Amino acid sequence: MVTEHRAAASDPDADPLPDVGAATVPAGEVGRSGRASRWFAGAPRAPRDRRPTDAVLLGLSALVLLLVWAFARPASTDVRLLESFSDSAWFGSWIWQALLTLLMMWAVLLVSVAIARGRWHLVRDQVGAAVTAGAGAVVVGLTVGSAADVTDALVPWSAAGATYPGLVLAVTTAVVTVTAPQVVAPIRRIGRALVISGAVAAVATGITGPWGSLTGVALGWVAAAVVHLIAGSPGGRLTLAEVGRALEEIGVDAGDLRYLAMNERGQLLVTGVAADGAELLVRVYGRDAWDSQFVTAVGTSLWYRDREPSARVSRLGQVQHEAFATLLAERSGVPVQPIVAAGLAGDRDALLVVRADTSPFANTGASEDGEPEALVAGYWAAVARLHEIGLSHGSLRPSALVVRADGSAALADLSQARISPTPFLRAADNAGLLIATALVLGPERAVAAASAALGAERLAEVLPLLQPGLLGRTTRKQVRDHALDLGALRAMASEAAGVEPPKLAQLRRLSLGKVLTVVVVVLLAYVIVGAISGIGLDNLIAELSEAIPGWVIAAILVTPLVQVGSAMSTIGASPRPLRFMPVLALQYAIQFMGLVVPSVAARVALIVRFFQRAGLPSTTAVTVGAIDGASGIVTQAIMLVVLAATGLVSLTLPSGGLEIDLPLALIALGVVAAIAIAWAIPPVRRFLRARFAETHESLQVLRSPKNLALMLVGNVVAQTLLAVVLWLSLRAFGQELPLTELILIQCVVALFAGLMPVPGGIGVAEAALTAALVAAGVEEATALSTALVFRIATFYLPPAYGGPALGWLRRRGDV
Repeated sequence: MVTEHRAAASDPDADPLPDVGAATVPAGEVGRSGRASRWFAGAPRAPRDRRPTDAVLLGLSALVLLLVWAFARPASTDVRLLESFSDSAWFGSWIWQALLTLLMMWAVLLVSVAIARGRWHLVRDQVGAAVTAGAGAVVVGLTVGSAADVTDALVPWSAAGATYPGLVLAVTTAVVTVTAPQVVAPIRRIGRALVISGAVAAVATGITGPWGSLTGVALGWVAAAVVHLIAGSPGGRLTLAEVGRALEEIGVDAGDLRYLAMNERGQLLVTGVAADGAELLVRVYGRDAWDSQFVTAVGTSLWYRDREPSARVSRLGQVQHEAFATLLAERSGVPVQPIVAAGLAGDRDALLVVRADTSPFANTGASEDGEPEALVAGYWAAVARLHEIGLSHGSLRPSALVVRADGSAALADLSQARISPTPFLRAADNAGLLIATALVLGPERAVAAASAALGAERLAEVLPLLQPGLLGRTTRKQVRDHALDLGALRAMASEAAGVEPPKLAQLRRLSLGKVLTVVVVVLLAYVIVGAISGIGLDNLIAELSEAIPGWVIAAILVTPLVQVGSAMSTIGASPRPLRFMPVLALQYAIQFMGLVVPSVAARVALIVRFFQRAGLPSTTAVTVGAIDGASGIVTQAIMLVVLAATGLVSLTLPSGGLEIDLPLALIALGVVAAIAIAWAIPPVRRFLRARFAETHESLQVLRSPKNLALMLVGNVVAQTLLAVVLWLSLRAFGQELPLTELILIQCVVALFAGLMPVPGGIGVAEAALTAALVAAGVEEATALSTALVFRIATFYLPPAYGGPALGWLRRRGDV
């Protein structure tokens, strides 16, 4: 029998589960706790956990509530919106009333089934969530909602007109959401669909408005998440009897089945013994698992750089991938745990069975004899062979290092293996193996083994990745428990490689600081726009509701053409010929990057990476990116001068004339003097001449009339199309300005926003556009509404296709 400690070491990030019995369960129990019930997933008293998904749901729901209350007067806004909807033919239809009734009946049915099946823990959760959601809705209704007193809040249907928030939605959503982890996937999907349709139906029937519906659903989510975080929730894991039947279906005769763990990737681990006495480890990808690998993968890809979400979102796809990677590795001579069977059982649960007659490498300890070093050398050789055949492991940590019965090294758990790995993934494997061996042998012996296996050059590539951001949750805990100093390990490895300790690689795509920065910027943007325009949100919503949809759609459809002009400019800035489609995709990708960094910086940074992949030296790539970015600014300035010189628009200076600020002039003179002094120093002069020589090729485009024309025409096309989008946005509200004035406004606002250290010009661009349109004679409410439609079309929506464009460029190896 596989001991819990021994088998747990065969899987990373596994949290032990209590045994709940052997695989043999009386037939009567199967009907009550198994999948035959067709409602519930798992046993009635399955172990409960507090899951990260519940914390995420609570946080997102609370954020929605805060945004609604901070930026809207939801009760009064709902009344106006419902009045505007009342003339529509679809408003108040019996179909919507039926959908809302169906949602309420579904919630009652879920409670009834739980009572009938004797699942009193679930009944407790349902009642608790319903009471919490109802209480929250009453408090909101009395404080910022439409309820005049407690009676109106408790009996909202007695009130005349719409109520805020939607009490019925809050209660039903809470019941459906709190039940979701304990029911099978089809039932869970039906509940989600009914909540969405019920939220729409509540608005369509006039019971509550859009804000009231959104608040009601959010309150239901908050209540369910709070109950789950207090009482925990089951993960939809199979019973051992179900695992036994599933193993029989894929042709595995196993007994003595026991729960082992549920790892952080949503896999249920079960140990067993085959008919021939071999020890087995079963990975179960359950249909009804509440936490999925997809959620973990997406979260990782958003938080960390160079981590893409896995496309293997289906259970069978995950098992097939791990089986393929393991079989390919075994066939190529990589020591791994052999595959016994893999398949999809009748209940749509995917299983992978491997032989587990191994022991964890961690059990060897830090003995002084040569056995641990020989094993570590075997692990390095196995990883090197894995990379040679075009695979990366993706999950190298102490639990992935095992020792076979014959005393040789082997790798376990290839579920995160990647085909055709990038250099980053290979280096990440090496860094993970170095840290894993350091946890067992100590830093000195681990670095010595890594140096012998990799050599100085490849060891140096690993150094920037020796940081906590690379590690999984369990490995980070092991690092803390063993008091392993990753900084000291990095310094020791740097000394072995003969290089200085490098700067750490930026593994995190997001950080708490960045998230807070964006939140602060958005809040600041709201304050700035409100202060400049003096317009309340109620007036703004009323103005936006009058927009003509056809003009708005036209503005959205014209926007992608702007990047055609930008692509022409980029091609003109390049000293080498480029294909148009990759450059056009690059411009769309820049729209995606512009969400988190200032627009000019995003443009230059991504273009630099693009040209480096195109074969240009780094200095040349930087110069090309700078030329491309500067050409846009110069073109905007030229367009302003031309418009003023031709008299198409008027530019007036203040009556006092042009004044030069003395401190700024002194700073400029100081910069010129510093450059002159630096040039007079021979070492500095030689360094600058070398850099200028590297940029010579890229600067040649400034001498080419063709390249200059491409940059000028491309930027003129881009600015003109942006002005057209602004004209369409203005027409959506029944007003119009000459295109030349809109070109002037667009160029001035773009220059102003580009100089502001605000990501994407959020808030600054909206405020500047509003002020410019008001100065041109547009009413304040219309000006702000036009600015918002323009920014939605040109900044907030383009990332929807910019993200896929960036992914396409990455798959091609262009960035």
